[in-house]
Amino acid sequence: MKKIGYFPPPSEKNSYTIRMRDLLGQFGDVTPLSPKNWKNTIFSKNKYDIIVFNWLENRCFGKDGKFKFLSFIISMLWFSMMRYSSRNIIYVRHNVYPHNIYDGNKNLSVKIMDYFESKSSHTIVHSKSACSAGRIYVPHPLYDLRSVYPVNEIDEEMYFVCFGRIEKYKKLDELIKSWPLDLKLIVAGSSDDKDYCFQLKALAAGKKIEIVDKFISDEEAYNLVSRAEYSILPSDSKSMIVSGSFFFSISAGTPVIAVKSDFYNSLNVYNSELILVNGIGDIGVALQNLPKKQKIMSSEFMSQFSDDAIIKSLRVIIK
Repeated sequence: MKKIGYFPPPSEKNSYTIRMRDLLGQFGDVTPLSPKNWKNTIFSKNKYDIIVFNWLENRCFGKDGKFKFLSFIISMLWFSMMRYSSRNIIYVRHNVYPHNIYDGNKNLSVKIMDYFESKSSHTIVHSKSACSAGRIYVPHPLYDLRSVYPVNEIDEEMYFVCFGRIEKYKKLDELIKSWPLDLKLIVAGSSDDKDYCFQLKALAAGKKIEIVDKFISDEEAYNLVSRAEYSILPSDSKSMIVSGSFFFSISAGTPVIAVKSDFYNSLNVYNSELILVNGIGDIGVALQNLPKKQKIMSSEFMSQFSDDAIIKSLRVIIK
């Protein structure tokens, strides 16, 4: 069995990290890593066989998207120490650049990510469209969702849902402005930007739109998303490689309406699990004459993201 390190430490606030830890557990013992515990890693008697890094570049920038020099130095030093402590480094590139990066720092953030990628043994991406030379495509995992009885019963009225962190780059304000008056929409997710949430609530006034700006557990989110007619994903951000909200939605058995991107275009789509539109302004048109919601995702579609498919892809680099 291999000795595998994983950053960031798996957390219920990010189910992706838990799913990937469990899948990597098929290859060996997985240990969470953090810069705070660097001594335990670097002075370990036995080297790690593999260390997997996710979102390390985010530590170099604040929540406001501005560059943090001290955090950058710490991240670089820690990355270098981890390279010394492991036979192989796997860098998972989730984005082209961090979503909420300050415009003036986009090029810098890309250079930092390119550096991590160049110094790693392997780079993983979860989209075939981003799988350029030297990168390995590994399907994004589906989520293991469980339903619980909700604290508040969800209205029997038909509704649509936009679930995930509430961030400006997703252009939720544009979605709300163009949303039809006769349809119900629930926008739900945590946010660090209270001013933006206040703006969204003001825009939603007079419409059948509810803004739930708080952390929502996977169990609560499953109850919300699985009962929706469709999941609405309005972001057309150039920073995105994949959408975690897309995978959560299909894991909950709910089809998706999304703005076209290289990621969505790379998928093998069956039986209307995914409806693509050219822009946010076209979502309203797509909402007219929608096909009936499919309660079950086709096996052909879901098999693209099965645990077996992921493990098979990982075996290319974990031997």
